[in-house]
Amino acid sequence: MLLASWGYGASTQIGTANRVFLCSLWVPKNCVIDEINIQCSTASAGKSFRIGLYGPDTSNTPADLPLLTESGNIAAAVGVIRYTATLSLQRGLYWLALSTEDATMAFLRQGSYTFFTAGIAPMLEGCYYGLGGWGAFTNPCPAVTILSAARVACAIHIQSWNEL
Repeated sequence: MLLASWGYGASTQIGTANRVFLCSLWVPKNCVIDEINIQCSTASAGKSFRIGLYGPDTSNTPADLPLLTESGNIAAAVGVIRYTATLSLQRGLYWLALSTEDATMAFLRQGSYTFFTAGIAPMLEGCYYGLGGWGAFTNPCPAVTILSAARVACAIHIQSWNEL
């Protein structure tokens, strides 16, 4: 089963070197995930992506949240970029993190507008923070800057749902 970060309004976002894009991801019930996917539409030879997850969030911002998992360098290629990681998540709000090594690579994003899903959870504005140079994500997440174009489209593969 897949859990997507956004449902419609897909477009392409060009990456920015040494910038970590963050978008909210609502997990509706306790689960174990085993894969995070993003879609690369433009790749750069010899360059990399990094994918991660911050959370869980109780204040509607990723700032100060712990980094739960990070992929390390994943070679850029057009198509689905897969990060395999087994992680137990509690019901709640998390923040997907994506970084590109240069300003040529592009990824699929979902819209650039603010909206809310009534009765479930707010789908919040995207945001970002800068890295001093290419490498690991900051842990915990530092202060962020709002950027609607930071809404990375992703798919999270659910290994199992947990009734806790």
